[in-house]
Amino acid sequence: MGIGAGLTGVQFNRAVGRAFQDFALRSFGLAENFTPLFSPARQTANALNGGLPASVVPDSVRGILQFRGGWPPIRWYGESSFFEVKAVNGMLTPETSRSQILGLIDVAARSPAGAATGPERQYPYLTLITTSNTGVDTRTIDYATRRGVQLWWSVAYVVPGGPTGYRIGFTPPVLLNPTLGGDVTRATTRLGAEPRPFAAGGGLPIDNPLDPDPAEVE
Repeated sequence: MGIGAGLTGVQFNRAVGRAFQDFALRSFGLAENFTPLFSPARQTANALNGGLPASVVPDSVRGILQFRGGWPPIRWYGESSFFEVKAVNGMLTPETSRSQILGLIDVAARSPAGAATGPERQYPYLTLITTSNTGVDTRTIDYATRRGVQLWWSVAYVVPGGPTGYRIGFTPPVLLNPTLGGDVTRATTRLGAEPRPFAAGGGLPIDNPLDPDPAEVE
């Protein structure tokens, strides 16, 4: 595949992480986001570092169509569904990557869906797309629940075949905090991504210089 060829250390980790992020986004048909979003909670958590980083750059951002009982949808919430690809050998806690996970939940909670109220409120989404050696800590789930953010999780898996000898797919996202309710019956039908050969494809996108959390394998 040539991913990370000639690189070592942090540069190699970032090249492989960037390739995995790009592959995951393309597998789910997601457009990459390059816009930083301010997170007061992350700024506060990083007070000892002068409050920096104080923003997050979710890997992809979408709106949410809210349904009740079928077509047509009853409401549209812009920029309320957030996606983050992580390749971490360990647990994702609120403090992971200088409180990046905390910041992502905070940004989702402050989105248009996060501001919704009433008996038909729509909860915002944060979907974590991870490698199989990555876990989600219970404190992360608890924090998302307290902030009114539905936390979803999709995991990569490997099957043999294809030109590289193996293919990578992604499980359908699972809702980690179903107690938030909402249109869970419809939401749980969200599809994963079928296995296909892992490759960077078309060259790696240019890293966003405004992203305080560049993709890497950790």
